[in-house]
Amino acid sequence: MRPFITSAILTVTTLTASAAPAFAQPGTYSDLVDSWYHRYLGRHVDPAGRADHVYALRHGTSPTVVEAAILSSPEYYVKNGNTPEGYVAALYRDVLGRRAGSYEFSREVSHVLTRGRNAVALEVLALRAPPLVVTSPPLVVTSPPPVVVVPTYRPAPRYYVPPPGISVRFGIW
Repeated sequence: MRPFITSAILTVTTLTASAAPAFAQPGTYSDLVDSWYHRYLGRHVDPAGRADHVYALRHGTSPTVVEAAILSSPEYYVKNGNTPEGYVAALYRDVLGRRAGSYEFSREVSHVLTRGRNAVALEVLALRAPPLVVTSPPLVVTSPPPVVVVPTYRPAPRYYVPPPGISVRFGIW
């Protein structure tokens, strides 16, 4: 009787667990794009922008590249002063949550003029620290300390002595 009950419980548990979709995610690409529009542009995404960005994400484009496209848009540039200086200041404020240092600021303004807004947006996005993920406690090693082998200096012989059976001739041929 006990094996039958165990079998029945496992069957019900398996059927219940498999009813949930395996690909369920807490958010969707559409929500991600909308959050970027709201954060950087102060509005909700329009249907055309949503379709373009979600299509790109679903077909393998990195989320950083799509976010950089929103940050390098003419709307974001105009909204933040329509100048390279205003654009760089806004990027550091919105992406990193701080002001750019004087060297960073002048370098990025120069890059806006030479490389373009998209390249600068990608550079600033790369400055964000990746989230810290701790998966397990640190490993504590309790073994004895390793043995360190220190090579000793052995001087080279003064004269070359060939192995037995090999003759060596020196001279001019």
